[in-house]
Amino acid sequence: MCGGSGSLRDPNRRILIAVAQRAAPSAVRAHCMPHTVAVLLLLTRPCLALLKPARRVRPMSSLDPSKSAATIADYDAVAAAFDAGNKDHDVSQNIDALLEPITAERPVIVDLGCAGDRDLIALTARGCEAWGVEGSPAFCALARRAAPGYTVLEQDFVALDLPAESFDGAYANAALFHVPSENLPDVLRRIYESLKPGGVFFASNAHGFGEDKEGYTDGRTPSTRSWVCWLSDDSWIRYCEAVGFTLLDSYYRGSSKEFLATVWRKP
Repeated sequence: MCGGSGSLRDPNRRILIAVAQRAAPSAVRAHCMPHTVAVLLLLTRPCLALLKPARRVRPMSSLDPSKSAATIADYDAVAAAFDAGNKDHDVSQNIDALLEPITAERPVIVDLGCAGDRDLIALTARGCEAWGVEGSPAFCALARRAAPGYTVLEQDFVALDLPAESFDGAYANAALFHVPSENLPDVLRRIYESLKPGGVFFASNAHGFGEDKEGYTDGRTPSTRSWVCWLSDDSWIRYCEAVGFTLLDSYYRGSSKEFLATVWRKP
C-alpha cells in the first residue's frame, strides 16, 4: 500500500472515524477496589458496563484483514493514474533524512509501499541497493516493468515477511498510516527485525493533530474505500519506541504540516 497526499483530508470526503478511548481502564480501577469478595462480585457487572464504550469505538473487529484488503483494492483501481500523478512529487527531503545517518558505502534499503517505482529509482541513483514492498498487484506490475532489475515483493503490510537483519534502512513514505492500529505493533516489530543493528527507519505519516483517529475514508473510485489510522505525534512515538527504536529526528511536511516525518535507529 502506498499512501496518497492531502486529498484524504478533503472536508468533502466522508470519514468514518473511530477515536481510541483509554479512560475505561482507570475508571474500572477507581470503581473496583473491593474490600471483600462479596463486594467484588457485586461490582463485576457495573465494571463490565464501564468497558462497553471502549469496545464499541472500533467499527470492525480486531485483526480484520478486510481493512487492509479494501485499501489495497482502492489503490489498485487507480494505480496507473496515481503513479503518473506522483512521478514528479519531490520527496528528496525524506530520502536525505533516511540516508544521512547511514554509514554503509552501498546501503541496502527497503521501500515500504513503493507504488510504481519513483523512490526505488531515486534511492538507486543515490547509490543504494533498493528493494520494494507493495501490496497492490497493479503497482507491483508497474514497478517491475519500469525497473526490471529491482526486487519488488508483493506483500500486504499486515502480513509483512522480510529477511531478518538484512537492510541498512527502511523507508516508508506516506504509507504506514493505512495500517490498522491493532496491526501496527506487529508491523513495526517486523520492520525492526528486518534491519541490521544500527539500521535506520524513516516514516512519513498523515497524523491526527493531537488525536488518534481511525476509520474508512471514501475511496478513489465510487466503489472503493481506504482505511486510515491518523495517530497523534505522541502515540506514534510510543508505538515506535515500544519495539525498540530510538528517535533521531522529526519534522513536518506539507503546507499545513499534515505529515509527520520521523527518523529512527535500531540500536
